[in-house]
Amino acid sequence: MTVTAPSRIIGGHLQSYPWGMLDGLSAWLPPGRAAGQPQAELWFGAHPHGRSPLVPGPGHLDQADLLVKLLAAGRPLSIQVHPDEATAAAPGPELFTADGASILVDHRGKEEILIALTPVRALAGLCPAPRMAVLLDPVLPASATGVRAAAAAGDPGAVLAGLFDLPASTVTDAISRLPLGWQAAGLPVAHIEDLSAIRGASPDDPGVLVASLLEHHILRPWQAIHIVPGVLHAYLAGVGVEVMTPSDNVVRLGLTSKPIHPAAGITLTRPIGAVVTDPTLIGPVRWRHTPAGAHFTVDSIRGRVPLPAAEGYRIAVCVEGTLGDEASGSSATAGEAIVLAATATALTAAGVAVVADVTAGAPPIGGALAGGAETWQTPG
Repeated sequence: MTVTAPSRIIGGHLQSYPWGMLDGLSAWLPPGRAAGQPQAELWFGAHPHGRSPLVPGPGHLDQADLLVKLLAAGRPLSIQVHPDEATAAAPGPELFTADGASILVDHRGKEEILIALTPVRALAGLCPAPRMAVLLDPVLPASATGVRAAAAAGDPGAVLAGLFDLPASTVTDAISRLPLGWQAAGLPVAHIEDLSAIRGASPDDPGVLVASLLEHHILRPWQAIHIVPGVLHAYLAGVGVEVMTPSDNVVRLGLTSKPIHPAAGITLTRPIGAVVTDPTLIGPVRWRHTPAGAHFTVDSIRGRVPLPAAEGYRIAVCVEGTLGDEASGSSATAGEAIVLAATATALTAAGVAVVADVTAGAPPIGGALAGGAETWQTPG
C-alpha cells in the first residue's frame, strides 16, 4: 500500500488490558486520561478494534499495512506464538478445533519487533535441549516417562505436548518443584526471580512449566527483540515501541485467562530463538533496529532525516518532543504519529521518533527464517 493522500496526523487508541502498567503510558496521553488505571497499549493503525483518530478530527485511519504500539507491561502477557504467511494462508487440520472452527482468525502471518524504551524483560525462544533435560529431571515424577524420554532425545515438540498431557495434580506438583530445576540448570538470578513471580501467580498453570523452558532476555533501552513466526514468547515487564504486521493470529499456550490451544501452538513452534539487536547507526541522527530479512524496517531518529521516494506504507511515531513532516508542514507531538505520504521528503524530530515502513518487494512475513534453519539458538 502506497499512501497517495497528504501526510496525516493520527492519535493513539488506548487499550486498558489488565496486564497494563499503572499509568504506564501517561507520558503519551492527555493529562488525566485513564489516570490511576492499567494502561497497556496505545495503538497507531487501522485495526478494527482500535482505529487511530485523525488529528484534528473527525474520522479515523481506515487502512494501514502495519500496526505500531506503545506498550507498557506491568505483569506478564500470555505465552504465545504466531504463524508465518504460508501457514496462515493455508492452515492444516491441526489449526482447527474439534468442531471444525479455525483457531487462526485471518490469513496473514504475524511478525513483530519490540524496541525497549525502559529496561524490558521477556521470555522468547526455547532453551537448548540439554538444558531442558537437566531442568526437568528434578521436577517431573518418575512416572512421566514420555516427557523424560522426549527431553533426553532433544524433541521439544514432544516435551511440550507431554507437559500438557500430564494430570492436573502432577502439573501442580511439578510447578512446586521448579526451583530445584532452575537451580540444577544454573539459571541466573534475574531469570529465577521472573520465573518465581510467574509461578506464584499461576501455581496450577502448565504454562509455568513451558515458561521455564524459554530463554530469558533483559533489554536495555533502545535494544530490540525481533519475534518471527514460530518463536514462543511472553513479554514480562517494561515499556517499549512495538511494530507488527496487522494480524490477529495469536495462539496462546498459557499464563492467560483467554482460551489456550496447546496442540496448535506446539505445531507452530519452531526450535529457534528471538533475535536481540543493538541499534545500528545508519546516518548522522538515524539508527536501524530491525535485522536483515525482516518484513519491515524500523528506525529511530533524533534530528532531520531525508526520506527517499517510497512505494510502501510509512508511519512515524513521536516518542518525545515534536516531529515535523517537511513537505506537508504537519507536526506531531509525543503520543501522536504521522502517516507519511509517498511525497514526504524529510522528517525532523526535535526529540525522538520511531519510523516504520514496509516497502514494495519486502521479504515475506517470516522472511528472516529463510534457509529453514532448525537449530537451537542461544540468546542474542
